[in-house]
Amino acid sequence: MKFINIPNLPESFVKVVAISSKNKSLELELAKTGIDSILISPCHDLDLPVNSHTDMLLHHLGKNKLVLAKKDICDEEKLRYLGFEISYAVKDLKKKYPNDVALNVVRIGALAFGNQFSCEPKLMQYFNQNSIRFIHVNQGYTKCSTCIIDEHTMITADPSIYQAGVNSGLNVLKIPSGEINLSGYNTGFIGGCCGLIDKNKLAFYGDVKRLTYYDTLKIFLEENQIEIINLCKDEPVTDIGSIIPLLCK
Repeated sequence: MKFINIPNLPESFVKVVAISSKNKSLELELAKTGIDSILISPCHDLDLPVNSHTDMLLHHLGKNKLVLAKKDICDEEKLRYLGFEISYAVKDLKKKYPNDVALNVVRIGALAFGNQFSCEPKLMQYFNQNSIRFIHVNQGYTKCSTCIIDEHTMITADPSIYQAGVNSGLNVLKIPSGEINLSGYNTGFIGGCCGLIDKNKLAFYGDVKRLTYYDTLKIFLEENQIEIINLCKDEPVTDIGSIIPLLCK
């Protein structure tokens, strides 16, 4: 197995992902395809519906480097056995926005989008030291608001992320907000319901054909040589805190 050099962008079939421990059905479906899951346990510092969301509690810097919100939220022994170096955030998470989004920053190639006022200092330090340009946006939930396709392509419903992406020369599909389930909230986000499980395969939790903009989404993905993989397709599309790829074949 190989480390994924650029976060969110596997170069081949994914073998290990990080997902919420609350989604047993997703874990089982991934296992059927040969993908092992690192399960993120609930962190009671966060609001109940999102307290095991991977994109709130883990940030993959690239290669073998991970930042966790705190200790004991996942099987760290297994991660270290797989070769990962783990550090812990210095910023404490709290239930209310924007104090819950320190790690919820999205990397797209050599760019990172996030809210500069709420971002974890260790992430900012890493970006500065590794020539990754940080772009401030109003949205704090940037990782879960953004579906990453490749180093130059993404999907979002958020106007500030969309505009920042376009201004940075990225190919961005703007979708309508809403239609993605997230218990306890008015809506979930597109990035939180999916993740790449191969260079050209995007896995979704739930049946994407139920989305009113499915045809637009499908055409955009096909134009970028991306195949949709529906997991748990008897369910509505649901924000489960992202499927974050960590190791590939």
